[in-house]
Amino acid sequence: MNETTEDAALEPAAMLRLAERQQDDIQRRMAAGVPSILATWGTTWFLGFLAFWLVDGLAPAFALDGRVAIAVLAVLWIGAIVVSIVQSMRINRGLQGTSANAWTGIVYGISWMLMIVIVAGVYIGLSVNGLDQSLGELYFPVAISAGVGLLYVIGGGIWRAGLMIGMGLVIIAGALAAPFFGAPGHFLVLAISGGATFAVGALLTRRFTRQAGA
Repeated sequence: MNETTEDAALEPAAMLRLAERQQDDIQRRMAAGVPSILATWGTTWFLGFLAFWLVDGLAPAFALDGRVAIAVLAVLWIGAIVVSIVQSMRINRGLQGTSANAWTGIVYGISWMLMIVIVAGVYIGLSVNGLDQSLGELYFPVAISAGVGLLYVIGGGIWRAGLMIGMGLVIIAGALAAPFFGAPGHFLVLAISGGATFAVGALLTRRFTRQAGA
């Protein structure tokens, strides 16, 4: 085999290695901002539901004003959205995707808004038809949590992310268990199960990015 033949044989292998290195670099860049996003949402999830549990959970020794709980959740929610947007912009900066990937991302993002609208719409409809307030307190957070878990499972299936699927399943399990603890115990169940899930997800993704970088 002469030198020209050897170069021709090595060229596809070299191109494959280059493509693999580029793919690894893209994955590291995309994963770099994920830990902070998950950590932020984990904090929001835990402290938000915990605030609502504190409204009645420790009464009469301590009772957090309901308006304060709503304000805490609103501030945390807005902060988490801002962090998610900023980190997503950094992740996508300089990355070129196909039109199919862009379409998938758009539809998936719209699905989140639709989930919230559907859950809220059903809640309003039930309330108009005489839904008891205590049952409404059980329904709304549990339904939202279950919807989040389901969308995580679907997203993990789309992007073949096993961690995302696992997180979704745990969140769904917490949502299914929460109603059996009644109100306000269901808030504490949701706070612990969801908050811990996001925290573990943040730690695992951070570990992945460090190992990939090494």
